[in-house]
This record gives sequence, structure tokens and C-alpha cells, in this order.
Amino acid sequence: MLAESVEGVDVFLGGHDHTTVDINVKNTLIKKSGTDFREFTLIKLEKREQKQDDDYCFNENTKVGTWFEKVDITSAFAPDPELAESVHNFSSELNRKLDRLVGYVDEDLEL
Repeated sequence: MLAESVEGVDVFLGGHDHTTVDINVKNTLIKKSGTDFREFTLIKLEKREQKQDDDYCFNENTKVGTWFEKVDITSAFAPDPELAESVHNFSSELNRKLDRLVGYVDEDLEL
């Protein structure tokens, strides 16, 4: 694993997975926040001389404490109108491009 062989890195962020991961490897946080925009992660890195009780990781080499909080996306978050319009435009264009015949099958398909 990369985190085991590299020093001086406080956080590795992963994405495009369908799982949430919170791992402490040699006092380096490895974090994957989940899938489908159902949650996001607030991550705080703070330079300090020693580990604090709320630190998930504390890197002795860099003197950085790492803390995170998972935040579920619910209706409490109001949609951003500009972003909503961009997503709608992109989705409409994508659907238009995908809604075309690309071939035929002459045989019955077994299901």
C-alpha cells in the first residue's frame, strides 16, 4: 500500500468507489467518502506539536493532526440553482446523445 511506503503525507483521498473508507495507516488518513453524492466529508488538518483527543491521525513527522466528519446530504441542504441548471443541461444533452439506435439483433435473446 502506498501509505505504508511514503512518509510526510497526511491524507490520501480516494474517489469513484461505492464504499466509505476511513483507515489510519502509519498515522496517515486514507479517506473515501462514498458514492452517488449521498454524503461528503469535512476534513480538518491542523499543525500542532502533539496529538489531541479528537485527532483521528497525528503525524509525528509533519506535526499535523487530522480529523474528519461524514456529512449526509439531505433536504436540509438547499439546491444551488446554478449547479442544478448545469446538471440539468448536461443530463439533457447526454440523454439526447444516448437516445439513438446503434444496432440491431436478428436473433431472439434469451433472458
